[in-house]
Amino acid sequence: MPANIYSTTPTEFAAWPAPNFIDPERRAWIVPYAIITQLVAFVCVVGRMLVRFRVRKDTAGVDDIFIIMALVSSKLSLL
Repeated sequence: MPANIYSTTPTEFAAWPAPNFIDPERRAWIVPYAIITQLVAFVCVVGRMLVRFRVRKDTAGVDDIFIIMALVSSKLSLL
């Protein structure tokens, strides 16, 4: 069974490596991951809007407005 912070003994704490504050390990995968998921979301929303307005000849509903607002806010969060 894996240990958690509450059941860790002082000897296990002593075996941990020292923290590296000068040159910490970077998570370089997060930026491409965020960009890819944003592109997938954008394609899905554009596809939904094309189907809604071109194929069904329907008007925008409240759900569409919320989807577009969420898409814009998620795009702004990348800046």
